[in-house]
Amino acid sequence: MSQLLNLTLTRRFMVSAALFSAVACSAARPGLEERTPKVPRDTRRLDPPRPDGTVTSGGGLLHGAKANPWFLAGQSPATWCVEIDSAAFSLPAEQATSLIEESLSAWQEVTKVEFKPEACKTTTDLRFLLGKTNPVDGAALRRGGMHHSSDLKSAAALAVQTAYDKSALRGRGFIYMSPDVGPRALAGAKSVERPWSRLDGQLFKVTILHELGHVAGLQHNAEANGLMGARTIEYLVDRDSVTLAEADPAARARFDDYVASLVPGSLVDFPEYSHFERCTSRECTRLIVSRRSEKSVIVDVWKAPAGTRSFWSDAGFTLMGSMELNAVQTEPVILSRIFKDKNYEPSITGQKVRFTGRYVANDGAGSDARPATMTWTTGNAPQLNVFDGSNIIPVFE
Repeated sequence: MSQLLNLTLTRRFMVSAALFSAVACSAARPGLEERTPKVPRDTRRLDPPRPDGTVTSGGGLLHGAKANPWFLAGQSPATWCVEIDSAAFSLPAEQATSLIEESLSAWQEVTKVEFKPEACKTTTDLRFLLGKTNPVDGAALRRGGMHHSSDLKSAAALAVQTAYDKSALRGRGFIYMSPDVGPRALAGAKSVERPWSRLDGQLFKVTILHELGHVAGLQHNAEANGLMGARTIEYLVDRDSVTLAEADPAARARFDDYVASLVPGSLVDFPEYSHFERCTSRECTRLIVSRRSEKSVIVDVWKAPAGTRSFWSDAGFTLMGSMELNAVQTEPVILSRIFKDKNYEPSITGQKVRFTGRYVANDGAGSDARPATMTWTTGNAPQLNVFDGSNIIPVFE
């Protein structure tokens, strides 16, 4: 994906104690720790380093309460509100609010955190800023590294925690969504115009779901195009992909299947159907994984030359082989933690499963089935290997 669209998308702004910290909202509640710079002026970088030209995520030097979810189950409901600049945002306010409400409900099922809407004020726990900021929020963005207008134009969305109460284990902040209309609109060489209103607002909804994952204490994971993948939103707003999904019913069906898999529940349980892709400079490998039961999956392996591959089309892909795999080992995986009383406790827990079975090539030669193993952690892409005698052939890694 193009480096020009800087969309790793989320800076928790408590990333590195050595480089960044965000400012608190005005009129902060008593007990809330303000995020203010505490490093010598000459050690700050006006233009923070960005791997591969992207905005870094909240990972890295997270420590202590800085890694915590903003809200926890059992607390009073987290209040939320929406502020929108309708002249700079293509999605109507009513539809945007409805999609945000759906996204909050989906995360509530996983985190058990309750959310309550209210009119926006300085004490609101979570504000959704759609195409707009005020001076205080703008200062928070600048202190986190968004120093220039070009920085904001290259970031589709950002989750910014502005204050945190260590004793109550509760934060406050906002999710900023870039404008997609007018001079401040999201800009990228391969990004589609007006992305937030395209495809029935689904690009907007997935972006909100992704940012809420950071609010829940999750960092980017190893699955590039999963819900918490570092390049998921860049993948979604790609101009060629969106226009194909809008023009071709088959491509739209594949897009809808993909979006349906990008839900918080996929981080803690395996979906019924999953679609994964990895590409090299020469070829792309696509895995289609379908669950037969809690213990069994069917996996189809497709390949296409890299130059012919399209995100939402089967054109150019050839079925290379299939396999039925059975779970042989399952273990819990801690996806996020809560730091309190000088200890870490699990917050969100997923699953890691090792499957084994036999791979049958689709070569028309009646090839013998070969042993295969797949290791799959919820919310991530699986790792798939086939054994040919003493050789291990990585099919997807």
